[in-house]
Formats: sequence, C-alpha cells, structure tokens
Amino acid sequence: MIFISSAAKNYALIFILAILLILNYLWLLRRKLNKDNHALILLISFIFLTSLVVGLNRIFLGFDSAMFSRYTMYSLFLFSISYISLFLSAKGKKIRSLIALSGFILSIVLYVGWIQTAYSELSDKQYMLNNFMSYPYQDKAFENIKLAKENGWFIPVQNVYDRTKQEFYLAENIKQLKKYNAPPLLVLTYFYKYPFPFEDKQFQLIVKKYDSINLYGWALDPFGKTTASFLFADIDGKLYPLTYGFPRNDVVKLFKIPQFKFSGFNSNVSIKDLSNGAHKFSLIVVNHDQTAYYQTEKLIFYKETE
Repeated sequence: MIFISSAAKNYALIFILAILLILNYLWLLRRKLNKDNHALILLISFIFLTSLVVGLNRIFLGFDSAMFSRYTMYSLFLFSISYISLFLSAKGKKIRSLIALSGFILSIVLYVGWIQTAYSELSDKQYMLNNFMSYPYQDKAFENIKLAKENGWFIPVQNVYDRTKQEFYLAENIKQLKKYNAPPLLVLTYFYKYPFPFEDKQFQLIVKKYDSINLYGWALDPFGKTTASFLFADIDGKLYPLTYGFPRNDVVKLFKIPQFKFSGFNSNVSIKDLSNGAHKFSLIVVNHDQTAYYQTEKLIFYKETE
C-alpha cells in the first residue's frame, strides 16, 4: 500500500500506512509468535523492516515512474491476494460486507487521488516531448535522433527539428538581438553545485577533475511575465545551448504566475577542451519573443587538472 500511495504522492496516507505496518508487526510479534522461535522472529522482522524502508525510500516516485516500478506491481499483486484471502476467511455476512465496503471506498479514494497527479505528470511529459529536445552539441543531437529513428523508439516531431535549428541560429547570431542586463529575479542558477551569482565577490570557484559542469535552475522573461525561449551558457565568448523547459511548480508558487511553470533548465556543459586557468562564464536568456536577450554578470572560474 505504501508503493500504491506513492504513485499519487499522498504523503499523509503513506505515513499512516507506515504506522499501521509497524503496529501490525508489533501485534504479530507479541501475540502470534513464540518467543523461543528466534529464527522466525528475525525472519519476519527482516521482512517488515525491509518493506518499510524500501517503501518509504520510494515515496517520491510519482505516477509515471511508480506505474512502471516492479515494487508497485508486486505491491498491487500481494495486496490483491491479501484482500481476497481476508474476504474469503471472513465467516459472517456482516464482516464480509464491511470488508467489501472498505475495499470499495479505499479503491475510490486511491483512484481519485491518482487522477490529478497522473494527469499533471503525464501532461508535463507530453509537453516536454513536443516542445524541446536539445543537446549541447549539434552533432550529438543528430546522432541521438538518428539512433532513435533507426530503433523505432519514436517518430521525430517537426517542431523538434525547427527548434533545434533555431537554437543554433540564435547562438550564431545572438549579437543581432537587443542586449539588456539581467534584472533581479530573472534567473536562479546553480553552477557546479554552487548558487550563482555569488554573494561573496572574492569567492574563487575552482573546477577539478571534471570534464563538464552542471547548470540547473530556472529562468524567466520578466517583462513579458512568461518563460524565456532559449538559454545559453557563455564561456569565453562561446555559446552552449542549454536544455530548457522543465516544469517548476515552485516557481509558480513563488510568483503566483501559472505561465512560469515550464521555466526550469538542467544541462551539462563540457569543459574538456578548455585549458587550465581562468575562464569567464555568464548566462544568456533569450526573451519569449526572441527579440532581445538578457545576460548575467560574468563569473570567473578556474579549471585545474592534476
């Protein structure tokens, strides 16, 4: 039941079920087991504790992942068998009616709890598949698309190609757009696990032993009160396209603007070819209408390899 509830991210129900599982274990340990049978006690304790830990460890699966999880499938199968066994073992009609009614109510509650979560997650996934599929390098993008097409994994959508071409066109012709300094609350970025921009201007960021840096956060078009169109990492004047358009419900809650939902980004930028020493980094945000771009203050980071 913990795995089933995790599909809807119903944390209250998960917590209640975990408490019931513990109480059930304590009751079984006290009433049904012989205290001299240490091997059986240890075996049942292992099963209960493992189920509890594994279940609580996967409460953030969400509907899309949980429905394809083997743990959820096992849980549904075992729960169905347990429910049928409980129903058949009941002797009185009233008890059977109570069990049947409880099962019906529980199934309705779980189903209703899944609808909103499932629709939101699946619609977000469909949006991302239809609106962005970009990689830092053009040759890598074409290589992945060709491989996917040959294996029949998906039929490429036309706007995926259009967006990829437009992305690289903007990277080569960014200077033709109007440039503005990035206003406050335009971008929240994490650069190599550190929040950017840094409050301490004397902070020196040194990147060691890594071939790439991870950039993630959210970016907006503040004047249009909507999402941006494209993002680029500017390293020493060379632009690297970033994957943009991930759902960020926290940004919607922060600004109370639903249009900011798909404002997240998360990309790895290769620095393998960069020489050791100082390099300048900034983030370029192209506005929604692609008529201007905003650029953050430049950050100096140092690459060191052993």
